[in-house]
Amino acid sequence: MTHLPNSAKMTLSNSAAKIALPNSATALSSKQKAQKSARQIALIACLIAIALLFSACIKDTSTAKDIATKTLLPEAKIAGIKLESISLEGIDFAVQLSVKNPYNTPLSLDGVLISLSVQNSEVASSAIAQTFTLKASSSTTIAPKISIKPSALWASIKDYNSLKSLPIAIRARFKIPLPKIQSLDLSQTKMQDFFSFDESFSYDLPTFKPKFSVDTIDSESLKFSLKNESGAAFALEDVGYNLNINGKNLKGSAKVRQTSSDSVQIALPLKSLSENVLGFLLPSGGNAKNDISLQSSIKLGDIAYPVPLKLDFEF
Repeated sequence: MTHLPNSAKMTLSNSAAKIALPNSATALSSKQKAQKSARQIALIACLIAIALLFSACIKDTSTAKDIATKTLLPEAKIAGIKLESISLEGIDFAVQLSVKNPYNTPLSLDGVLISLSVQNSEVASSAIAQTFTLKASSSTTIAPKISIKPSALWASIKDYNSLKSLPIAIRARFKIPLPKIQSLDLSQTKMQDFFSFDESFSYDLPTFKPKFSVDTIDSESLKFSLKNESGAAFALEDVGYNLNINGKNLKGSAKVRQTSSDSVQIALPLKSLSENVLGFLLPSGGNAKNDISLQSSIKLGDIAYPVPLKLDFEF
C-alpha cells in the first residue's frame, strides 16, 4: 500500500475545477500563478454557493400586513428566488414578488428596483422598465430579473478564504399608485397616494473551500479525501468518474463515505486494471500523466445544488 502527498492544488477551466496533485518531480507554480488560482477557486466556490441559494425554494415572510390591516392597502412580499442560469460569464436570477390588490379595480406597478449586496456592498442592481398589471381583488406574482457579473461579485468579496459564511442580501423596492379611496382607519385623516414596498431578504451562505488529498492506492482501489476547509457541512451523491491511466480509460461509479460533516472519502475501484497499468499509479512506476474526472451532485448545508459539480485532477 502506497501513501501519496496530502496536498492538492485546484485551478479552473470554464465551469469545471481542475485539481493538480504535486509530486517530487514537479515544482510548485509561481507565486503569481498560485494567487490567481486561489482567486479562481474562491470565485467558483462562491458561484456554487450563490447557485445553491438561488436554486433553493427560498421564501421570505416580509409583508405589509401590519399596515394593510389598518388601512385598505396592498400586501406584498418576496415570495422566492429562482436561478435562471449560471456560468463564469454571469449569474441570472429572478426575484418572485407576490402582490395582493385589495381593490375592485386593476392597479399598475412599475419602477421595480432589485439589488443584491454581498458583505454589505452592493454588487448589482436592476431597474425594471416593464409595467406590471395587478388584477382587481386578487394576488399577482411578478418575476423581475437581475444579472450579476462574476468580476463584480469577486471584487465585492473580502477575505473569502477566512470566511465561514458569506452574508448576502436581496432587496426589492417599488411603488404602486393607489386609487382615491379613503383609509379604513378613521384615525388616519389623509389618503395615501402610493403604496411603497422596500424589503430585503438576508442569508448567510456557507462557503465552499475544497481541499483534496490522496489517501491510498492498492490493487483494490484508489482512495482520496475531499474536505471543506470552511467547516460547512456538505455531502456528495451519485459520483461518477472517468479515470485515464497511461492512455487507458476506466469509467464507473465511485463509492462515497461520509467521514465527518465537512469531509468525505471517495473510493475508485481498480480491480479491472492490469498490474502494469496499476504500476503507473505508483511513484516508482514512471512519468506517465494520470487524470481523473469526477461528476457528482452536491448538497451544501441543507441546500441541494441542482447542477452536477464537475472536478478534474491530475497526478
